[in-house]
Amino acid sequence: MEEAREPFFLPHVMPRCLRQMTQSPPVCLLRDGDFQATQILREHGQKSGSSSHSITQASNLASGLSDVIVILERPRIVESHSPNQSFDDFVNGCDTLQVVDELLRFASRGTRNIGTVTVINAFSLQPEKNAEADLRCEGMLARFLQVKRPQVIIHCTNSVYKSSWMSRFNFGGKPYRIRSEQIEIVEGHTAIVIPSFHPSHAVNYLKYRLELRVLLMYHFALAFHSLGDRTAIPCCAKELQDLCLYKGERKEDKCPISDWDLASCISDKVNKSYLDCGKDVVPLSMGVFADEDLSDKINRESDTFDSMSFWLSLLLEKPQKFELFGIASASFLLKRANTNLNPVYSRISSALLDLVTDRDHWFFKAEDIDVADLEEKFSAVSLHVDPQIFHVIDANRKACVSVEKTLGLVERGQVIDFTVKTPPHYGAVVLQNVLLAKYLASSPRITISTALRMEALSKRCSVINETSRKHSEVEGQLPDTEIIFHVKRLLECLRKLRMELEAILE
Repeated sequence: MEEAREPFFLPHVMPRCLRQMTQSPPVCLLRDGDFQATQILREHGQKSGSSSHSITQASNLASGLSDVIVILERPRIVESHSPNQSFDDFVNGCDTLQVVDELLRFASRGTRNIGTVTVINAFSLQPEKNAEADLRCEGMLARFLQVKRPQVIIHCTNSVYKSSWMSRFNFGGKPYRIRSEQIEIVEGHTAIVIPSFHPSHAVNYLKYRLELRVLLMYHFALAFHSLGDRTAIPCCAKELQDLCLYKGERKEDKCPISDWDLASCISDKVNKSYLDCGKDVVPLSMGVFADEDLSDKINRESDTFDSMSFWLSLLLEKPQKFELFGIASASFLLKRANTNLNPVYSRISSALLDLVTDRDHWFFKAEDIDVADLEEKFSAVSLHVDPQIFHVIDANRKACVSVEKTLGLVERGQVIDFTVKTPPHYGAVVLQNVLLAKYLASSPRITISTALRMEALSKRCSVINETSRKHSEVEGQLPDTEIIFHVKRLLECLRKLRMELEAILE
């Protein structure tokens, strides 16, 4: 395997107890059983009528050392993932295999990877799904394990086996947990089995839930930890399991997360970690409704950014009132989902990272740690005036004039139709938001609370601007009364934003 690339799965923050569990495994040499197991797999593939390329890639994955084995359940037919390529390209072309590689490197402190650890598909080389084919696969897997005689098995599938021998791996119960089982492989030899779950749950379906990624990391770390006859369960296990068992939303979406989704996720994570339950707080924005009108959509998305601004400001002002896991989740979301490299989000993520880095337990209050550095970092006021602010103020004034012009035209009865040509104020508002983003990126000494307020107002302007345009393109010309209402709201937001900008100059 080639050198590890920048991880796309592992979070940038993790509990110290998890990092301490990782270890380099003892030396393990190839045995005759390793070659016999690969031959069993090859013969199974040939009898199943699999292509030579498929058999080769399955054999490459399964030809690692015998101390640790990872059992996956990969799709039986993956048209988009051709086996006719190099092993490195084959691994890099599959999210699941990339994640397994990263987890193995992490848990073994870089001494193992997917090329040196045995990875076997529970239904390997199966051309079609049926009961008879399933039993043949289970029989092959049983013989494979008996010949390999692993010390530790990471069982990353919730499959229910039908054959009598493989049924010993039917653990039942909750899908997310941290535990190990002693399973007899052959007479006189038992293996430590760690029930896990398929990595795709954390990669594709629930990819913005930090707890699933960390739990998967615990499973792999526990596997290598167990090679040294140590099977102590980490301190965060119970809380992480409970969080993972909360199903939440299953969302299969490989597109970058939208700004609105990001804001909603962050507000939700921070809100749930707020420990001062007796205080009135800003409620979370509601989810999407199929029958919502234009006003509902603008209100929902705009309020979401206001909610995020409120929660992050409160978090940075009083971190001791929040649980560390909520802070870690917010930092993770900002870091992983910030595809547009928003400077405000980057600054907040960096600050939150300082709060949770190298902490043993994520389910304590932040008051147990020193938050002075965080307060100092975001209490400083800019010592100089960035000249870019004058460009932003000028763009804001021009946007206000343009919006006022649109408002006057509509009030006098002139038709404003987005589907023919966007009104002049549309481009003026876009330009203001672009210049504001550049200003925030180049002025790191602006207090974070000020930056958040300006960011929220900018997002509200953008939501009104973009949503009106898209709604018009879908439904045709908007009623004059609706245009007047939203243009007035846009003008109000622009004026509030100018007040924030001019306050910096005072």
